[in-house]
Amino acid sequence: MLRPSVVLVAAACVAISVVLLSLNRPGEVGKPAASTLISPPAALPEQPEPAEVHAPLPTTEIDDVRAVDVLHGDTQSPDARTRADAIAELSRSTDPRAVGVLRRVLDDGDPQVDQPLALQSLQKLALERGDEDGAIRDALRYTVYHATDESVTQTAQLMLEDLDARLASAAR
Repeated sequence: MLRPSVVLVAAACVAISVVLLSLNRPGEVGKPAASTLISPPAALPEQPEPAEVHAPLPTTEIDDVRAVDVLHGDTQSPDARTRADAIAELSRSTDPRAVGVLRRVLDDGDPQVDQPLALQSLQKLALERGDEDGAIRDALRYTVYHATDESVTQTAQLMLEDLDARLASAAR
C-alpha cells in the first residue's frame, strides 16, 4: 500500500508536468508559447561607448605581473567585450603566466568568441616570443584532445602543425 505522501508527490509531479506542457506548442517542446513571449521595447536609448578600461601594458616586469593579474580577472567578466579585450591584451604580455591564463580560457571560455581569440593570442605569443619551454604548444595539444567544440579542436590542430613547422624552420 502506498503512503499518502508518495501519492501526493506523484500527483504534484503530474500537475507540474501538465502546466509545463501547456505552455508549449505541440511539437515544440522547450519553446515558450507565443503568448508568453515578451516583446522588446520599441527603441532603446543610445548608450555612450564605454571608456577604455585598460591602459597599455606596462613595460617593467613587476607591472606586467600586475597587468596579467588584472587581465586574468577580466577574462572571466560577464561582458564579452571586456573578455575579448583582455584575451587580446594577453598576447602582448611578457609574463609567462599569460600562457596559463589563455589555456584556462581554452577550457572555460565561450567556444564561439573567447576560445578562438585565445588560440590567436597563443599563436601570436609563439610567433613573436618563441615557445622554448613548449608551454604554448602543450596548451594547443591539450585543446586538440579536450575541447568540446569541433571548430576549436580543428583550429588548434592546424595552429599546432603550423607552429611546429615555423618554429622548427626558425631553429635551423
